Amino acid sequence: MTDREILERLEEILARLDIDLVREQGEFSGGLCRIGKENRFILNQALPLSQQIEILCRDLSAVDLSQVYVLPVLREMIRAAARAGPSLDRPL
Repeated sequence: MTDREILERLEEILARLDIDLVREQGEFSGGLCRIGKENRFILNQALPLSQQIEILCRDLSAVDLSQVYVLPVLREMIRAAARAGPSLDRPL
């Protein structure tokens, strides 16, 4: 599976969880947030795909995924991101 395909599958998980994905550019990496009553995932689209995937996996590791189907390879990536914790080479 390519990085582009992985990113698309992670975006599908967000949609099934009713989390809006907002892509922007700026001096941030991104992450899950709550604005009013809505859950949103803000993601810096200028980052390399591998970093976008890392950020999505990291924050999805804190979400209850028991009610949505997640491909085993993606589930393992999400678990690995949880074990790795926050990355020290970029701000949260």
